[in-house]
Amino acid sequence: MALTVRDFSDLLRIVNTHPRWRHKMVRALFPEVDAAKAFQDLAEAKRIGETTLARLEKHIERMDRQMKTGFAEAKWEREIGFKEVKAEYRAGFEESDRKREAGFEEADRKREAGFEEADRKREAGFEEIKAEYRAGFEEAGRKREAGFEEAGRKREAGFEEVKAEYRAGFAEAASERAKLKEEMRTGFAEAKEERAELRRDVAQLKGITHEDFYFKKANAVFGRYLKNGQNATDWVADQLYEAQRTELISSNELTQVLASDLLWRGKLRTTGDEVVLVLEASWFIEAHDIERATKRADVLRRLSINAIPVAAGREWIEAMRQLAKSHCVVMTDNGKVNDESWQLALGA
Repeated sequence: MALTVRDFSDLLRIVNTHPRWRHKMVRALFPEVDAAKAFQDLAEAKRIGETTLARLEKHIERMDRQMKTGFAEAKWEREIGFKEVKAEYRAGFEESDRKREAGFEEADRKREAGFEEADRKREAGFEEIKAEYRAGFEEAGRKREAGFEEAGRKREAGFEEVKAEYRAGFAEAASERAKLKEEMRTGFAEAKEERAELRRDVAQLKGITHEDFYFKKANAVFGRYLKNGQNATDWVADQLYEAQRTELISSNELTQVLASDLLWRGKLRTTGDEVVLVLEASWFIEAHDIERATKRADVLRRLSINAIPVAAGREWIEAMRQLAKSHCVVMTDNGKVNDESWQLALGA
């Protein structure tokens, strides 16, 4: 018959189903074990254990009887002993009470006597301490007064010394401050003068650069309005010298006109009339630039020369623009002619 065993549970189920197979299974698993002899040994061990247990029970019963007899005897002896001890304790307590009462009375007498003696000594000590404190306070008071007087003298002397040092320090500081102010005033004045000089130098340099620009670029700047433009300095100089000779103008007026930054001659593209531009160039246009151009153009007009004043600048403020318009002066801004001012100057 074939058997299928998948796990240990299957094995147990098969063995329980066939009890006869158990002995065979045991002999197969434990071949060194003799089952019959093992059962005999187990029965012998059981018999020996039961015999030993019976003897042990008898021994316990005998010990129990002995303990009960011993406890009864010990209880009787303990009661007799307690009675004797109680009598002795009672007598001892009574004797102790008598001695304690006598001791308390003696202690009370001694304590009262000690308190009286202590009170006398404390009073005497207090008087002595008060006298010492009084003497100490008086001595400390004298020393404190003397110390205050000495400290007052030293403080006054110190104050005077400190005041003298402060006075000297303040005087020295005032002198140094005045000296510093003077040096600062001088330095500021020098710096101001240097800045003014620097501004003049920069303005002059800019003016020269600006004049050079119009001297070189006059045709490009004014070519929209004039044709055949050319430098008119020599031609104007001839006219001025002839006018001076005939006393139409003064020497100063001649010099002023020739000092113009540019004298430029050409013909108007609109009418063909010949004109001379009297130009004053400056980086930053100011009132004197406008006035010089106007006065120098007026000198040439007295010689029947159609002169137009021009103020050529790089930076203009509104007030200078209005002043130029009121004097009918042509304005150029960074090389560009203001057309409105040009037309205004032609109609003047």
